[in-house]
Amino acid sequence: MKNNLTKKEISQTLYEKFGISLSFSQSFFDDFILFLSEILKNEKKFNLKNFGSFKIIQKKERVGRNPIDKKEHIIKARKVIVFKISNKLKKEINNE
Repeated sequence: MKNNLTKKEISQTLYEKFGISLSFSQSFFDDFILFLSEILKNEKKFNLKNFGSFKIIQKKERVGRNPIDKKEHIIKARKVIVFKISNKLKKEINNE
């Protein structure tokens, strides 16, 4: 089972499912990603009804450890995007 999807695979699926041209589906998906990043830069949160919400959170600097050699390293403070699935989609996935 494959865990990750590429933009190319998503564009190919849009092309196959909706009968739109491959170039349009690639352009549409690229534009959606650009739109999402612009919203998150300005608003810090984006909710897509019945799908889920994306938001930016600030993580503090902390000490991390390499599991192989057990050496400690400082992990810098950074912003990360988190995704929370909607209850409706969660129920649909779990067939409830």
